Amino acid sequence: MTLKRARLMLDNHTLTATSVTVSPSPDAGYPASNLQDGQRRKICRVTGATLTAVIRLTTTPWVHALMLTGLGYPVDATVTLKGHTVDGDWSNATVILDNQPAYPSAAAWGGGRWGEYGWGGYIASGLAPYYRAVSAHYFDLQTWEWYRLTITSPTASTIGLGVLGLCSMVEAARNFRQPWTLAPVDPTEMVETSSDDLAPGRRGQSYDTADLDFSNWPSADAWDIHLRLKNIGRRDPVFIALHPESGSVDEACTTLYGRITDYSGLTRLGPNLNKFSIKFREMT
Repeated sequence: MTLKRARLMLDNHTLTATSVTVSPSPDAGYPASNLQDGQRRKICRVTGATLTAVIRLTTTPWVHALMLTGLGYPVDATVTLKGHTVDGDWSNATVILDNQPAYPSAAAWGGGRWGEYGWGGYIASGLAPYYRAVSAHYFDLQTWEWYRLTITSPTASTIGLGVLGLCSMVEAARNFRQPWTLAPVDPTEMVETSSDDLAPGRRGQSYDTADLDFSNWPSADAWDIHLRLKNIGRRDPVFIALHPESGSVDEACTTLYGRITDYSGLTRLGPNLNKFSIKFREMT
């Protein structure tokens, strides 16, 4: 299998959308506005087996990927995505995704090699929350003003979602350098006890960090990523996929949602050759 280069989804256009409406009516305390909040654990939820979200973007930006996180639905759920010039007549809209698995491939039946992470391709129940962070769907360029997302599950009593990403995408001109490290950080504060021992104080949820070095990028690609990274800074959350569409546990564990906490800037190595590095921190 040919490994694909890393992908960076640096613009989630849903966050700046003109409107996001959800049907059926969201449950109390789980409004549709949570889908524009950018926080994984702040979800929109409906009662029933289907959630439908209609998103009107402010313009007609480039959209290459649907990225979902804060997944509050069973593993048998599917997603359908359509694009249109108006809100209505969705039966004649362009179908972008049709009943695709709503969980990462590593969470679905037959999603990995035999024995890689559980019988028949299923992740063990105790590990599932760590592998199901982001559901990524890539497609050809779309430029619609209106999108309709449907998530449905035959076994669900409720459907919830934290982040709905309609994203543009940058695929690495050259992949990040090896070796690299995905380092977990435990933010739990340790406090001294009366017996001169240490015990957990304020607990936090662990998150992953990654330092990625990219080299030998042609100037056109390098300047494009430079301007994008300069624009978002540390402010905007992003998705990164380090092993996209590999259909393995690598993809499930390295498709992440968070922020770029540091960008080195662009270094010229020679004619039409450039390098840069980024530091990434996962959002919990």
